[in-house]
Amino acid sequence: MFNLWEAWLEVFKKAQPCVYDLTDGQGIPAPAIWHNKVIRSFDGRAHCSGAVWWAVLELLREQTDLEVELSLAHIEGLRKAAWVWNGYPKAGLPLALANAGLGTYAPTAPQQGDICQLWRRRYTNGHLIVCAGYDQHGRILEWSASESHPQGTGIKLFEGAIEEIHTFRFDGSFFR
Repeated sequence: MFNLWEAWLEVFKKAQPCVYDLTDGQGIPAPAIWHNKVIRSFDGRAHCSGAVWWAVLELLREQTDLEVELSLAHIEGLRKAAWVWNGYPKAGLPLALANAGLGTYAPTAPQQGDICQLWRRRYTNGHLIVCAGYDQHGRILEWSASESHPQGTGIKLFEGAIEEIHTFRFDGSFFR
């Protein structure tokens, strides 16, 4: 039986050591590959948006047959949505993935394995994560890129009070 969280853990192992970089928010923790081509290079830096977008590509490439169905234009649309572009002002990647028919979107608390765009009070930008579950106090654990990760990406406690939350859950029927 397919376990989404175990599949995410396998993807996360492929993230290379990198530095967290806010310069343009587009760094990824390893090369992004689609249709057997490197479509975005790894340059030693990562940002939350780039890390989660890269992880989504790896998950879809390794665990589904969607690489045949999703064009590079689709993938580029998801990349842009991860950076809160393309008419997805605060829901970003979660809403774009749902609009692509890959699962469901809801402004609700995530479950382990869900993709979340979180907005903290007093911040003008969001934080894109894969929900890694919850700690014993009910606080969200995240996988993402962060300045607090010595390797650039990893699992940690989400910090800050959540003002808005946008969650995407994959439809399990796509996975092998």
